[in-house]
Amino acid sequence: MTVDDLHDLIRILEEHPEWRADLRRVLLSNELLQLPEIVREIAELQRQHSQEMEQIRATLAEVVQIQRQHSEMLAQHSQALAQLAEAQRRTEERLEQLAEEVRALAEQVRALAEAHRKTEMDLEEFMAWQRGEAGRREGEQYEQQMIRRALDCWNIPPTNGVRDKGASGCGRKGVVLY
Repeated sequence: MTVDDLHDLIRILEEHPEWRADLRRVLLSNELLQLPEIVREIAELQRQHSQEMEQIRATLAEVVQIQRQHSEMLAQHSQALAQLAEAQRRTEERLEQLAEEVRALAEQVRALAEAHRKTEMDLEEFMAWQRGEAGRREGEQYEQQMIRRALDCWNIPPTNGVRDKGASGCGRKGVVLY
């Protein structure tokens, strides 16, 4: 085949475009004939891949936003946890102070109980002394009554606390009454 033959073939194919497909089938292998369909499939796959990549980018952006929010929440929770830990520390300190105050109050209560016990003992002792004094006074009053009766019986006048230097009814000195 010569160059002129080739030019004639091209001209004939241009005049009869329907023969091109037949010529392609004869000249090209099946793989090469399938190439335009494969390229279309690849183009469709590329378009789908691009859409999927856009969806992945959007999802990734959402994940990044959610991660940012989680990081912020974690920082807030960490801060709140630190505040709670500080509050717990202060509470424990206050609880220890209160425990110390309770121990001191318990010691004061023990001291007050001991003082109360001593006061009760002193009061019992005082009341016993007072009963003794009351008994002694009753005895003195009884003695005075007996003396008055005796004086009345013997007609001796009482001297009311002043000793009479002179003689009285029975030749005795005056009797002192309190």
